[in-house]
Amino acid sequence: MEKKNIGIILGYILIVAEVAVGMLFTPILLSNMGNDEYGLYKLTVSWVSIISVLDFGLGGTITRYVVKYRTQKDKEGEENFLGMAFVIYALLACSVLVIGILASFILPNISKSIPVNSQETAQIAFIILVIKTALLLFNHAFTGWFTAYELFTVNRLLAISNIVLRLVLVGVLLPIITSIYTVVCIDAGLTLCQLIANFIYSRKKITVKVRMRIWDKVLAKEVLLFTSSLFFASVINQFNSNVDNIVLGIRSTTAIVGLYSCAMQIYVLYSSLSTAIQEVYLPSISRKVFSGSTNDEVTKSLIAPSRMQICILFLALSGYFLFGEEFFRLWIGRSYASNEITACYITGLIVMTSATLQLFQNTTTCVLKAKNMMRGRVIITGISTLVNFIITISLVPVLGMYGAAIGTAISMIFGYGVAVNIYYKVKVGINTKLYFKETLQGLCLAGVISTAIGLLIVLIPLSGTGAYIFKICLYVCVYCLCMLFIGLTQTEKKTILLKFIK
Repeated sequence: MEKKNIGIILGYILIVAEVAVGMLFTPILLSNMGNDEYGLYKLTVSWVSIISVLDFGLGGTITRYVVKYRTQKDKEGEENFLGMAFVIYALLACSVLVIGILASFILPNISKSIPVNSQETAQIAFIILVIKTALLLFNHAFTGWFTAYELFTVNRLLAISNIVLRLVLVGVLLPIITSIYTVVCIDAGLTLCQLIANFIYSRKKITVKVRMRIWDKVLAKEVLLFTSSLFFASVINQFNSNVDNIVLGIRSTTAIVGLYSCAMQIYVLYSSLSTAIQEVYLPSISRKVFSGSTNDEVTKSLIAPSRMQICILFLALSGYFLFGEEFFRLWIGRSYASNEITACYITGLIVMTSATLQLFQNTTTCVLKAKNMMRGRVIITGISTLVNFIITISLVPVLGMYGAAIGTAISMIFGYGVAVNIYYKVKVGINTKLYFKETLQGLCLAGVISTAIGLLIVLIPLSGTGAYIFKICLYVCVYCLCMLFIGLTQTEKKTILLKFIK
């Protein structure tokens, strides 16, 4: 089986593991910690996430330059670059620790929703998560390195093991030691273990060594210019991802933050469905750019992964639309009232629907990274984030969670639905007309028809958990048949058939 196929399969196994474990993880936390402490935990995580942007996007940088050096068969240049990169990561890890510890002292003054008796707890938990973040930087470096070599297997198996172990340890220890410290210490410990495993694997599997011979000023300047775009993109994305929780934390309560986080947890899992494919295709698309392919050739290389993303995203989105509210009732119904569950479901639907256009186009960022043209997208994302912040902070006092969701939705539609695609066409050279025509061909119609049939499935007069699972399985079968007979091209059908036979 091809490396890409293995990587994609393991990527989706990882996502399934994240979904399954995440679904189990949240009720465990809620039942043992309570709504307020769970909200405190999610708020602390949101603030730490902002500090995590200090990796300056070097994980993506490592992938780009290692692919470039491998394409040019420059082993010495690759080794020297890796040496420089890991030195920079060590400096960044130290910066994260210093900034994080200093930030922990002002956290209670910023987040007014943190009760006085919980401020010390929040500070200590924050510092532990900062240590985890510093360790995570090196894991990002190894992930970027492995991605360049298309070594997805062990890396993703380690990630899956990490997720499962996290659930087991929290499930066993949290009822005994009911504290936010239990969760954050487990997170930090598992991150350290994964780092050690990555180091051992790199020593055994990759012949190229991390060996800095000279500090190449020209290369350092080039890398700095490239990473600066990724850094600002990361800063903006992190702020955009956490601005809702932060605004709700400032202008609402930790309990509301916890409820909103449940909705956004589903969105995060939904968005990860596209990144699983994007990471796998990054090396091959980068090689196509470095080898001097035309813009149309590069555009055509984006169509297959994008169509794959749409098939999966449409299934997840339509499934959530049909069965999402009942899912929330089964998942967190014991911790929240019926009207809160409905609000959580609608919030998730608003954000997921508005994000779909961005998500199925995620592979286009591979072209931007290879061409070193991330700056334009960063500017657009920055403007969208500002729009999100203004709308969110204006609407939250009036509409609560809905206000945060509406702000996110408008910014996504404006930024990724309109502005980014104009940039792709005018500046990057992507043939957007060809891209959308070939990518959406047949898939939208198949998605609409399957959803309509799904509405009839929901109306089947059966109740109970067993009936709920049966309806979901029935809908998945209907969706797959619609995609097979209506959505997929003849070439795609033949490819699937051949792979099935093999």
